[in-house]
Amino acid sequence: MGKNGSGKSSILHALYGCPKGNSPAKYWFSSATDPIKDENDKNMAQCFVYTYHNGANQGQVAMKRSSRPGTAHRRKDPDYWETEKPRKMYKMQSMVRSSPIVWDNLYIDFRQELSAYDKFFYFGNIDGLKSVTKNDYVRREAPTLKKVLNTPNKIYTRGSKAQNKECVDLTPKELHFISSILGVKYVSGKLVDHRFYRGWGTTALVKKHDLTYTEAHAGSGEFAVIKLVHQLCSLKKDESRLILLDEPETSLYPGAQKRLLEFILTIVKFTKSQVVISTHSEKFISCLPDRAIKAIKYDDNVNNTLLLNECSPSTVFGELEVPLSDKCVVYVEDNASEILLRSVVKSELNLQDLVIHKLTSGANTMMNRNVLTSSERIIWDDYYFLDGDQKPTKLVDVDTLTASQLEDEKLIDNLCQKISSSIKFPSSRSRGDKNQSTDDKARLDSQTKFLKFCKQGVKYLPCATPEDVIWDEDFLRKYISVTGIDVQLEADKKKSVFHKIVATEVDDLKPDSSQYYNFIERLCIHWVKTHQDTIEYKSICQSLKEIQAAYENLHR
Repeated sequence: MGKNGSGKSSILHALYGCPKGNSPAKYWFSSATDPIKDENDKNMAQCFVYTYHNGANQGQVAMKRSSRPGTAHRRKDPDYWETEKPRKMYKMQSMVRSSPIVWDNLYIDFRQELSAYDKFFYFGNIDGLKSVTKNDYVRREAPTLKKVLNTPNKIYTRGSKAQNKECVDLTPKELHFISSILGVKYVSGKLVDHRFYRGWGTTALVKKHDLTYTEAHAGSGEFAVIKLVHQLCSLKKDESRLILLDEPETSLYPGAQKRLLEFILTIVKFTKSQVVISTHSEKFISCLPDRAIKAIKYDDNVNNTLLLNECSPSTVFGELEVPLSDKCVVYVEDNASEILLRSVVKSELNLQDLVIHKLTSGANTMMNRNVLTSSERIIWDDYYFLDGDQKPTKLVDVDTLTASQLEDEKLIDNLCQKISSSIKFPSSRSRGDKNQSTDDKARLDSQTKFLKFCKQGVKYLPCATPEDVIWDEDFLRKYISVTGIDVQLEADKKKSVFHKIVATEVDDLKPDSSQYYNFIERLCIHWVKTHQDTIEYKSICQSLKEIQAAYENLHR
């Protein structure tokens, strides 16, 4: 997922060229208007590297663009690709050259999935024909097309050239999926490839209720779904493919997008295929687990595309400038923090515009992925509330630094290291460049934005963990006395104590997470009611108010 121009389609083109016998040159080739050099000014070849698994074996392949000048026995090929010997600069794990993966693939670009009628009507011409208009030409050819659709195995020829392929009936299985995706009952359908409209294309004839029509009266999204379902349902069980889909949500309403994804997942399970989707669809993103989402971002500072693995939908929505809600969203590390902050927000009338959400990743991942991404935005929509054990000893306000300090890469880097040492900031230095004397403007700019965001957009609990915040020994002593629970209240083992109390209450040595967090919620409700005068409660409220104020100032 990524913005327009971030390189999503280019990645699909590279993936298309991975299997043996394929080449990205089918979609990416050099011309006078768009020249491609074999090497850049640092003698680095145009290439891509991929890893594949074949059972217990692993292969790493480097594919390099290497134009061929041509000989007496071999034609000139300016866009030839071949395997490259392994190189450490590509961070390849094996120095043994591997053969390309052997795997059939299927590439579908939905922006170009035009029917035979649409190709002719919107892009064709009638030069040299007797027909005055395109409408006249369609009317002239329609009877022949109708005979092909209604006559099994009918092939028309003109001269010695076939004008069509055999007509195919859509199966009950295909009709079921098409009906499910589009939300309309289809009774029957046919597909035929032909060239009656001055070029090869596909015509679909469908029937729903008492209405029968071709793609000439169907929507582009309707035709695309019919053709995709037919293509994927034609695959046999365990017939694994690499399926590449470029913006399959094109011309589909949100409900249909969600059901299309469900259909694709059904095909994945049935055929054991791998599917890679390029999309902007909120429905696709919100229905996928984090590990299936990759966010792509083009960085103007380094003229490079950055790829973030295992992204949460919220991270991608932020990158695509999709508002999650009209309220300020605050992200926390885990369930306990989410329950605690929601309890505080619920009790404070002036904090009702805050929405608390948990992320599935830990603090380090949140910093490296979510916080870093949020800091790059012009307008901050996402804020973070981390556990107190993540709080740096000192957080500098970059607005107080002098101009020379802001240009001091070592100083800025040290300030970032005090917050988190695991963050991979973008760099304007090329990979493998060890010349530290050159300025790294991209990294410095990113780090400065990060520091500024952390000062205003990242807050911390007043204690190491939410369990530490809500620990009330007097209340717990009364609670276990009334309930008859025999548990030692060890303050240095709070989570363990809570687990033992829950285990005793539910009479299960291993209570599930829902039972544990139900108990945490009860403790949070009690803590909020009885501890509003404490330093800890006031600290949390103050931090939330600062977040809300920052959000409101940016959205006025």
